[in-house]
Amino acid sequence: MTSRLLQEILDRLHNIEKLLGEQKVVPPELSRNEAARYIGVSVETLKVFQDRDLIRYRDASPPGSGKPRYRYPVEDLDRLMQQGYRRDLPKLTRAKASVPRRKPPKQQTYDHLDLD
Repeated sequence: MTSRLLQEILDRLHNIEKLLGEQKVVPPELSRNEAARYIGVSVETLKVFQDRDLIRYRDASPPGSGKPRYRYPVEDLDRLMQQGYRRDLPKLTRAKASVPRRKPPKQQTYDHLDLD
């Protein structure tokens, strides 16, 4: 009876270990490429979110490095996915008043030619 009970406990422990091994552990921060893949957008879209202050980030590059290495908190990525974002935001365009309009071309006459 005890051997059967021990075997049952071992089987349960084995099942628990298998379940724990299958779970994905998400780090508290993700790189730019990982964050974009995590929320299902392109890296360019993630940069737009960053520029519009829709998501927090930090520069994890070493001091004196010229290349930034941005890290994004997973909790912010989850919040952004839950709240959603608008895909129909208007694109930034130049004001029409600042674009100079062309003058219409003048009608040309050829008085010096006698075509009759």
